[in-house]
Amino acid sequence: MNISRLWSSRTARPSLHGRLEQANAEQIDLSSDDDDQAQTDSAIGEFNSFTRRLRDMIINFQQQSMQIATSSAYSRVLAEQAARDAGKQQSLSELIFQASDQTTRALQDISARTGTITEMNSRNLDAARTSQQQLADARSQMQQISAAMAGFKSNIEALDSTSGQIRSILTTVQDFSAQTNMLALNAAIEAARAGEQGRGFAVVADEVRNLSIKVGTAADQIGTLMEQMLNAMAGAAEQTQLMQHQSDSAGQAVSTAADQFEQMVFDFQTANDDLLMVSSALEQLTATNSESHRHGNEIRDLSLTISKHMQDTFAQADTQRDNTNLVLQGLCQFRLGKGNLERATDLLMQRQQVIQDQLQALFAEGIDVFDRQYRPLPDSGGQKHTVSWAEAYRQRIQPLLDEWDSGGKDGVLYMVPVDNHGYMAASRSAASKPMTGDPRVDAQQSTHMRFVVPSKLELDNLNRCTYISMGTFVLPGTRTIVFVLFVPLRVNGKHWGTLSAGIQPKALGV
Repeated sequence: MNISRLWSSRTARPSLHGRLEQANAEQIDLSSDDDDQAQTDSAIGEFNSFTRRLRDMIINFQQQSMQIATSSAYSRVLAEQAARDAGKQQSLSELIFQASDQTTRALQDISARTGTITEMNSRNLDAARTSQQQLADARSQMQQISAAMAGFKSNIEALDSTSGQIRSILTTVQDFSAQTNMLALNAAIEAARAGEQGRGFAVVADEVRNLSIKVGTAADQIGTLMEQMLNAMAGAAEQTQLMQHQSDSAGQAVSTAADQFEQMVFDFQTANDDLLMVSSALEQLTATNSESHRHGNEIRDLSLTISKHMQDTFAQADTQRDNTNLVLQGLCQFRLGKGNLERATDLLMQRQQVIQDQLQALFAEGIDVFDRQYRPLPDSGGQKHTVSWAEAYRQRIQPLLDEWDSGGKDGVLYMVPVDNHGYMAASRSAASKPMTGDPRVDAQQSTHMRFVVPSKLELDNLNRCTYISMGTFVLPGTRTIVFVLFVPLRVNGKHWGTLSAGIQPKALGV
């Protein structure tokens, strides 16, 4: 189709000019088709055909753009989450790096101490082995002493037996001496009776008696000495028995100590072997941990790089979202006569007019709706403010917001009128309750009399709207994406604020 054909007929120009003038309004109007006039005016027919095609293309473009906007907004949500996760990963990698560094130093210290302990244990093991040998020698010597004492005891017992025999012989000698003395005495008596003839025999008898006396005396002395010797031998035997008992006890103690020392040496050897294995394992673990520490350092550096890239991605997602919102704002400038977006914009603009009428009525009553002298409300912690027109405004606007609140059944999640400072003086009744002190509860049930536009950038974007604009928004604390339509609010032709509507994507056919 050649657009120049629209101007080919001079008679068609007035009608076609009117159609073009109608279309070129503040909102480009492609909604109407003049089928009756198209039957008599081919230019109008061609224009109708052109606008229908253009309308279908724009509706399709609107749907595609809203799909892109939804994806862009969700990509931004994911980018934001990824940026937070990257930040957490960076923090965790830093903690891992620090822990690995501390572990490395601790392992090095443990390895050094283990080496020192192993060296000391080796020296103690050598000393224990020497002591074990000395104890074994002492045990052998004690056994020899015990055997010698047993032999000495046997000798004393044999000597005691021999002494008993000698004492028995001495008794016989003493008896023999006594009998000899008695016989010598009898012989002397008989010699005296014999007179001169028995003189020689008397001398002999006297000598025999003297000899028997000497023998008896010697035997008594020997008996006394033997008694003393036996007493001494009895004491020696008792002491020898005590010494043998002590020697046996000492030998047993030395033997027990030697056995225990042998077990201790075995334990020392086992501990030394274990320490050598631990030392070897620590050296291997230190080497492995050093490698892990190096990898941890690389992970930390990589996390820093990822975090920077995620910040760049986040910025790109913001740019993509903003550019997509600009496209949506441009598409809102078309009036197409059909489509989900058009129904939403018509509803918003109807409510825009209702609120503007109420503001105009307040202004007519002498209420300065342009007063911006906000005052903090007591006991609100600076979260809420009031202004001179707030109460009168609330009485008029809150019933409208309650009436329009369908709980999302019509696809509209919220209607938010704010002034040009982002101040929301009134909200629906369900969200206008007294503060509880719980931020999570108050964020849902006490939203009125607050500055609700979070940033100057968003406030400037609202205040720049001259007819109708559009964008995407993520509901706080969720991943729920909604489309935001907003229109300016004017009082006496002067910009007062903005009316925003949160629309569910499915209500727009997305």
